[in-house]
Amino acid sequence: MYTYQVALQKGRTDTVSLRADSLLDVKSIYETLSDAKITNIKKIVYFNPSPSSANNTNYYRELKILLSNGKRNKLVTIRFLKRFIDKPKLMNLIKTYLTLDNKRVDKVQSLVIWQ
Repeated sequence: MYTYQVALQKGRTDTVSLRADSLLDVKSIYETLSDAKITNIKKIVYFNPSPSSANNTNYYRELKILLSNGKRNKLVTIRFLKRFIDKPKLMNLIKTYLTLDNKRVDKVQSLVIWQ
C-alpha cells in the first residue's frame, strides 16, 4: 500500500492524501465519486510526520540559486538552509545532485542567502 497526494480542481484546487494499492485505484475512486477534476497525483515516497521545532533558529530562512548548464538557466529556492553548510560544500552538493534538462549543473550564476 502506498500514500498518494491528489490535487482536485472544482473552481479551486484542494489537495488530499490517501493510501491505496495503486495509482489506478486512486484514479478510479475519485473519478467514480467526485465531480472535481484530478489535476495531478503524486506518489509519496518519503514522509516524515514528526514536526520540526518552530523556535529553531539554526538555519537561514531562504537560499536562492541561479543555476546554469550552458544552454539553460533556472532559479531554484531552498528554504530553511542549515547554517553550518559552507559555500564549497554547498557548491559541491548543487553540482552533484541538481540537473537542468537532464544535464548536470555546471555553473552557479548567483547565490543569495536570506537571514
